[in-house]
Amino acid sequence: MKTRATLSDLPLDIIHQVLDYLSPNSILSLIRAVPLTVAAISSTHSHAVGESGETLLHLLAQDGDARVLGELLANPATDPNVHADMFMIPAALSLNDLCDPFYSVIPSQHHYHGRTPLSYAAAGGHLATVEVLLIHPDTDADHADYIHRTPLSLAVFEGHIHIVSLLLARADVAAKRHNRFYDIPLMLAASQGHTAVVEMLLRQRPDMRADGEIGHNLTALSAAAGRGHVAIVELFLSRGPIDAHMVNLMGYTPLAYAAESGHLRVVEMLLKRTEVNANGRPGISSLSLAVQHRFTEVAKVLLQWGEVKVKNDDYYGKATLRIAAENNHIEMMKMLLDRDDVDVNARSMLGISALSAAVEEGNVDAVTLLLGRSDINANVKDDRGRTPLIHAAENGDTAIMGLLLERDDVDVSIQGITGMSALTTAVKEGHIDAVTLLLGRSDVSANVKDDRGRTPLMHAAENDNTEIMGLLLGRDDVDVNVQSITGMTALAVAAQEGQVGAVVLLLDWNGVNVNSRDGRGYTPLMGAVERDHIEVIRMLIMCDDVDVNARCDEGMSALSIAAWKWRVDTVPLLLGWSGVDVNSRDDNGYTPLMGAVEANCVEIVRMFMMCDDVDLSARSDEGVSALDLAHDDAVTQALNRNAMEVN
Repeated sequence: MKTRATLSDLPLDIIHQVLDYLSPNSILSLIRAVPLTVAAISSTHSHAVGESGETLLHLLAQDGDARVLGELLANPATDPNVHADMFMIPAALSLNDLCDPFYSVIPSQHHYHGRTPLSYAAAGGHLATVEVLLIHPDTDADHADYIHRTPLSLAVFEGHIHIVSLLLARADVAAKRHNRFYDIPLMLAASQGHTAVVEMLLRQRPDMRADGEIGHNLTALSAAAGRGHVAIVELFLSRGPIDAHMVNLMGYTPLAYAAESGHLRVVEMLLKRTEVNANGRPGISSLSLAVQHRFTEVAKVLLQWGEVKVKNDDYYGKATLRIAAENNHIEMMKMLLDRDDVDVNARSMLGISALSAAVEEGNVDAVTLLLGRSDINANVKDDRGRTPLIHAAENGDTAIMGLLLERDDVDVSIQGITGMSALTTAVKEGHIDAVTLLLGRSDVSANVKDDRGRTPLMHAAENDNTEIMGLLLGRDDVDVNVQSITGMTALAVAAQEGQVGAVVLLLDWNGVNVNSRDGRGYTPLMGAVERDHIEVIRMLIMCDDVDVNARCDEGMSALSIAAWKWRVDTVPLLLGWSGVDVNSRDDNGYTPLMGAVEANCVEIVRMFMMCDDVDLSARSDEGVSALDLAHDDAVTQALNRNAMEVN
């Protein structure tokens, strides 16, 4: 009986042609299905690179297939160090990456780039595969990829102590003592808490230092301290001279890392070292970090240590009391406030005090605690001149506002650098309860102006907040006709913004000036016309005392503005109003019709031509008529009703 032929029975050149079309993963699948195929695989196929930089050798090493890998490496042409080259910018190491310091920094589509088969065997803990690769005379056992990953560092990180032992037995592994990455394996073992691996590294590579600088001065000691590995920290501190206070570029020391993560035992061990400085550079004190992350016991230990200083001010705004207040850490605040060296009014670079920070975050308990201090400045200003009361008003936090307003020393009239008072701020943000609370005080001015001369009523009108406007108008001292720096009244602002509700409310108010003038000489009607707010225009022209023919500083009436601005809905509304001057002149002698012609708006020109009293013969100061200004056939045709008479 004949047996069925398989792929391995084919001529070698045919097998090679088949393999040429297969990816490394497909070749691996073929090997699994037809093991005899291995004998036909050439070095070319072993070295072929897949989409992610993988080769067949990488895949076998990753799977721990020592037998097949050994067969392929028996071919003298097979390179055990094969790897795909790709330019990668080396990544900086930091403690934040220590949970996954390597794998997260290379995108998955380039996963295999720069790495050798040995690196995968070492990382995977495949001891037999590592042995096969190390036997090969050409294997580079210390090959580093683009982010300094070596087989040793990967084995160390994963805690594969037997592979670490194999690698350290080679003289060519971790032999470059003056390389800035020489201490990486020790740092990685320390970060992962592999105590036995740390001991092995220190025994077989005694030049590796726990305080050796890596990347941005990250050390093995910092890594162990930051991860809370007590036994490793103790081991490092017991090994002769060591700089336990090395400060990295972020201002962190081993003590700072331990305090930030709440590792009390490590903190206590480090504080026994005479060279340790718990204060760090500005902004990175160990105490501040413990306070920030609510590690009360760590903070207590640090406060009991005689050398610690409470940070009162610094460039980065990380003063200790301010951090506690910002995070509403009441127990921490009480501990700090018992200290003689705490300045409760200290401010950050941005002028934020502990009180302001607590107010900003809405921390009622923290605010209450701080306001109970006799030395607290309840009116402390930030860099924008805002007081705690202004911050509370901005947030609409009436509970905190109430606490502040209970104090006799709180000044409700203080304004920030933009002129915003607590009342103006609350109005602008639309916080009705906060506005009500402030207006209940006799020392609050309802007409206070900001740096643009705008009053709270103007801000409320701009936002169409009629409920707040009603509260303001209920004050006897409110002036509805106050003008801003640009001459705008509350009515002018509401009209310009098209706020119908605000306009209705103000027009019903006795004494409002419907013909007020702004800096351009515009009336509220002109402002509404310019923005084409039809409903507002309709309400304004219905007022008995509105002057529809008022002219601005350039001599333009509301009708002229509408004609110039192509306001096709506004023009007929104004033309239909009794008393409107259809032939009003601006400072250049132009009539509304001339404006429409020059703007080339045929539709509006036709509207004017339907008016019996429009003066087609009118000429500007330069002697130009509407017909002279026409440059479009459609406009000219619209003007031709009386063209013959004019000529």
